[in-house]
Order: sequence, then structure tokens, then C-alpha cells
Amino acid sequence: MSTREQPHVDDGALLALLDGELAMTERRSVQARVAACPASAARLDEIRSATRRATAALDLLSEPASRLDMPATLREAARKAPMSLASARARRWARLSRRAAAVAAGITLLVAAGAYAVPGSPVRGWVDSGIDAVAAWIAGDSPVAGDAGPSQVSVDPHDGAVRIVVVGGHEGTRLTVELSDDETATVAARDASFHVEPGVIEVAGAADEIRVILPRNAATGSVVVDGHEVVRLEDGELRRADSAAASLEIFLGTDG
Repeated sequence: MSTREQPHVDDGALLALLDGELAMTERRSVQARVAACPASAARLDEIRSATRRATAALDLLSEPASRLDMPATLREAARKAPMSLASARARRWARLSRRAAAVAAGITLLVAAGAYAVPGSPVRGWVDSGIDAVAAWIAGDSPVAGDAGPSQVSVDPHDGAVRIVVVGGHEGTRLTVELSDDETATVAARDASFHVEPGVIEVAGAADEIRVILPRNAATGSVVVDGHEVVRLEDGELRRADSAAASLEIFLGTDG
């Protein structure tokens, strides 16, 4: 294969190059590929400038926001953060490429994920979708997952117990609770924020439908909506509790 036919250098290799994480042989190989590929060279410069913006965005966070507020807080910080324009090339990208600011925001979340996200946090899912997907979400161009469906998080039971907490349930939202032979509890919802602790998933701001899957073999389980327990898992079976107090429509997997 000729140099001209080689694929572009992927973002992971470019980030590793910028971070000094490549061994000498790998570094020289990537540098040679970048030098031979204008698109890769442009992308490297774009990410380099974006990394500076990411650092500046994190500096704007005077104090950590709650985990539920963190995605929105980071999005605003990333949009407001100044970007270094030390080089002519960086100035050209800032002027001509709207994508540069979005990539900067994406890397901000990438950096922040390591500092703020707990296991199961949607931030990790966004990062896994790739820099451009995260950037598109922050820029408001499209949701991270596109039309792939709702975001979801999972958690293992803690000491045999699992608890799902719904905050700010909207009237008309459908809550479906099911059992599974899996060993983890899962919550799926659109346009929602999640907070995960050992044995607990808290979901806020969900639209349309919230789907909860509880592990059948958990010792105990509960689903709480705005402070009221509405579904209980006992002896491997789902039971309705204070459903009348909830603003949501509640359906159990056993309802048929």
C-alpha cells in the first residue's frame, strides 16, 4: 500500500502522540504518517488546540457541581473557555472550523470523565461514543447517540440490595419495571441525568419513558419516585407499593 493510500491516523493515536505516551518507534511511525497525510496533520492541530481549551474549561469550574449537574456545567464551561491561538495554524482553524470548538468541548468531557464520573455514569458512555459524538452533543447539533435510543447505566447490588431513585418524575412519563436474570440493575431513559453510587442509580429529567430492569436474584430492591417507594422487589418478585403517590404511569413486567 502506498503512503497516499494509507488511512488517516485515528484520534487515539493522535492523543497518545500529544500526551507523549508513545514509545520512540511508535512515535516516529505516527509522526511520519501525520506528515504524509494533510487531513491527519490538520486533525492533530485541531486536537492540540482543543486540549488547551479543555484545560481552560476545567479551570472555569470554580467548584465541583453535583454529579447530576456536571454534564450541563461542563457544556457551558467548554463553550465559554478561551482557546490559545498562539500559532497561525491554530488561528486559521479557530476562524474557519466550527468543528474545532466542538472538539474542544468533547475533549473537556473526556478530561472531566476521569475526574468526576463514577462507574456507570452517562459521561463514560458519551466518551465511549468518541470525541466527535460528544462534541456534537455539546454543540447542540445532535444527541450523542443519534437515533440509537435512550442512554442507560447499570449498577451491581450492594450487600444484595439495589435501589432506583427517580427525581422529578413528569406527569405522563411511563415507568416500566422488569426483572432479569442478569446480576446488575439497569436504567434506560432519554434526556436524563444519572448519578450512580454502590447499589443505587438516581435518574432525573427523563422524558417519555424510564425503563428499569432489576436483577431477580437481588436480596431486596426498590424503585422510588420523588420520595415514594412505588415498586418493591421481594423474594424474586415485583410488588406494587405506594404507586398512587407517583406522578408517573407505572407498569410491571408481570402486568402483561
